[in-house]
Amino acid sequence: MIYPDSCGTKERPGCILTDKSGVTLLNRDDLLIGSADSFVFGRESKIIVAGKPAKEMTLDFAALGTAIIDTSGDFPVAVAGSPVRGATVINEGHIKVHTKHLLKKYKDQIQDPDHPDRPYKYLRIVVMNAGVNCEVINKGRIDVYFDHDESNRSTIYVTTMSGGKGSSVLNYGTICFHGNGSVNTRMRGMATFGDNVTCINYGKIIADVGCLDDARLITTGGTRANVINEGVMDIKGPGRVIGMTRYGDSNLINNGSISITTLDYPAESGIKKMCAGCAMFEPLNESRSNITPMVNRGTINLKSESSEATSADKLLLGMYLDIASADAASLKPSVINEGIINVDSTGPVKIRAAEAGFIFNALSQLPDDLICPVTVGSWKTKLRDLSSTRDLFIGEGVKVNYGAAELVFDRNEKEEDPREVSIAPEDIFFLVNDAHRYEYVNYEALKVCAADPEKYEAQTDTAGMTVILKRKEES
Repeated sequence: MIYPDSCGTKERPGCILTDKSGVTLLNRDDLLIGSADSFVFGRESKIIVAGKPAKEMTLDFAALGTAIIDTSGDFPVAVAGSPVRGATVINEGHIKVHTKHLLKKYKDQIQDPDHPDRPYKYLRIVVMNAGVNCEVINKGRIDVYFDHDESNRSTIYVTTMSGGKGSSVLNYGTICFHGNGSVNTRMRGMATFGDNVTCINYGKIIADVGCLDDARLITTGGTRANVINEGVMDIKGPGRVIGMTRYGDSNLINNGSISITTLDYPAESGIKKMCAGCAMFEPLNESRSNITPMVNRGTINLKSESSEATSADKLLLGMYLDIASADAASLKPSVINEGIINVDSTGPVKIRAAEAGFIFNALSQLPDDLICPVTVGSWKTKLRDLSSTRDLFIGEGVKVNYGAAELVFDRNEKEEDPREVSIAPEDIFFLVNDAHRYEYVNYEALKVCAADPEKYEAQTDTAGMTVILKRKEES
């Protein structure tokens, strides 16, 4: 065991780490993390930059978990290539993390835009962490306070739960992110980067941070993983705020509740970045091969709080297929929504918001005839005038296959008269950029039905491309 400083004591600074495989590490205490004398170490990681292998050195801190660290030199360094295996890491206590003191002590060693030659790329805090074929389980509470200097421009990266290849990362407790943050604050609730990982949220992950660069509540980088939300996830802030992501060929499923609220950056920050938010995110590139459908069976709430400074190009999407390269055109991504997605916006600027978006972002650099096929499966949505709201599907550079699609309309019980709405291809799909293409196939196979078939029946005018949900006569 490694106990660098006063560990396991009520409200005392400390961390609890083990370098032994096959052991169980259990915390039931209140740990206060992030004091100036905390045990930090350097870590060299292999990354990909512009498609080429590269290395980066980060200054790391771990609160509870596994680590093999070489302390023989002038400064501790994580040992690469020999992770701890088969350990179980459990938190049943209350872990509080503060960024203020660590950043204040090490700020002159961490890179920022004016000092790219400093030794460490960023400050990284991993609250609960384990190696290969491990279990990481939170049954308690984790609070992260981004209470460092708001003017800081170094990257501060906090992940609360992480596990390596073949691991299970499970949250049954509560994880919260608070504070003002800064322009390069990055956060992850649950993050996995190895293959064959199970990552499930059964509890709560909540973030409300004033200034953020990039935030994801669950993210995975490996393949053959199960990335699932069964609980509650709620994130509010500027920058890129995302509920769930998958970067490899893995399952991405929401059975619980995801709420995304996007804000502008604080006026005093002077930041002009575009803000974007989505509940379920998938970048498609040449690394992908076997893609299972992205599935929502729960509730997704999307809200934009705009101001006069808000860019009209801002994006807010329930499900987002970010098509990033020409190779992605050979893939056949698909989306299914058996739950409900609510889209709402307040403020003076109407942004680009929809239940799902399929956007080929590299079109300006690719051949004019390149297009990516996207399949829509069963899709439940509220009955409304889609031709005016334009918030069902949006995108560009895609060919939507409606051959397996079923629009399941949920009608407001308070509506007395049947409402006729258009389901024409140009009304259910809003083209973001008129210069790019939207094509569709098998539209004639599109099925339309009522979410509550015992009360309503869908009367479809195929020629006119409209539908009415009529209340059934009571017997």
